[in-house]
Amino acid sequence: MDYFKKKDKDNSENIKAIKNWTSDVYDVPETGILIVKEIQCPDENCPDVETVILINVGYATNLIKIKKPLIYIRKADIENSKISETTISKSK
Repeated sequence: MDYFKKKDKDNSENIKAIKNWTSDVYDVPETGILIVKEIQCPDENCPDVETVILINVGYATNLIKIKKPLIYIRKADIENSKISETTISKSK
């Protein structure tokens, strides 16, 4: 273990791991686009911060919300998540 490794200030390592887990769990093709963002949650029933994962394949974009900051997300969270029933489609 490298105790002297610099902290992941911009969360790039965590985001990369979340993208890899999401791609594996949801079988996202190489041409798919994954976006991972941490956002403030205005809903009083959720924590102050949640992580949103957008999966874009072709003309469809799907949404996953995990009610945790991204530094706490593990593969099991992705495996237990559900894609939002709302699919955003672009017209051709």
